[in-house]
Amino acid sequence: MFNAIFAALCLITFCRLDVLRFEAVGQRLDPDRAVIECRVVEGVIRGGVSSAG
Repeated sequence: MFNAIFAALCLITFCRLDVLRFEAVGQRLDPDRAVIECRVVEGVIRGGVSSAG
């Protein structure tokens, strides 16, 4: 028997915004496209590079 579990879609995970150091602050849905408004997360250190420096 097949058991499926469905959960609410998380845009941060789906679009990999956390990996890109972005945070979603808004969204807009049109009939022909979807737009996610993002901002850069400050102060995050990844791979020895800081957005503060």
